[in-house]
Amino acid sequence: MNVDPFYRAPDGFESTDPGTILRSREVQLAVLTVLPVHVRSWQLLYRTTDLFGQPTVAATTVAIPEGASTSHGRPLVSHQFFYDSTSPACAPSYVLQQGGGLPALEGVHSTVEYLELAASISQGYAINVPDYEGLNGHLAVAKEPGYLVLDSVRAAESFQPLGLDGANTPVALWGYSGGGMGSGWAAEMQPGYAPELNVKGIARRRFRMSNPCCTSTVRCSPA
Repeated sequence: MNVDPFYRAPDGFESTDPGTILRSREVQLAVLTVLPVHVRSWQLLYRTTDLFGQPTVAATTVAIPEGASTSHGRPLVSHQFFYDSTSPACAPSYVLQQGGGLPALEGVHSTVEYLELAASISQGYAINVPDYEGLNGHLAVAKEPGYLVLDSVRAAESFQPLGLDGANTPVALWGYSGGGMGSGWAAEMQPGYAPELNVKGIARRRFRMSNPCCTSTVRCSPA
């Protein structure tokens, strides 16, 4: 994934605001990288913040129902996949694309989450699927997943082809296993890091944090 020029940070990105879209492209999503999914979808490279509080970039995949009108707003569901891997080949933006081939199938477990994506799409929602481990596969680190998820939502809300209503867009966060960690950090950090976002709720389950580096500052408070 890292050899794809799309993921390279452009010069001067550090001076942009978190959530700024740096690059975009339309992509075809496909189950098992082969079977096309009938949605309109794009990938966004955006400015965000790493675990040391420094500027970095990350990618997210966004989509709306095929043929959907963009003349009015719609809710946004941010799906944090349980890719639970340090390999960039398992990142959602790589696994979800058509034509990823055998390397992308290393993340085949993530493709089962197409069921959740289909449920959101069938309701007319826009979807957001961030690579919340970043370009270097930072698995189970503190804070960074929250930054990456929240800035991906900011990027999605500002991406005109989705037709969203900016920061007024109702947002839901969803995550299972490692995706629950990403969603949990986002919910925990949203009031201080991205207070303008209209986060309505979070659904996450079956994530147990026993590593002190992951739990030293997170509270078990409702989103």
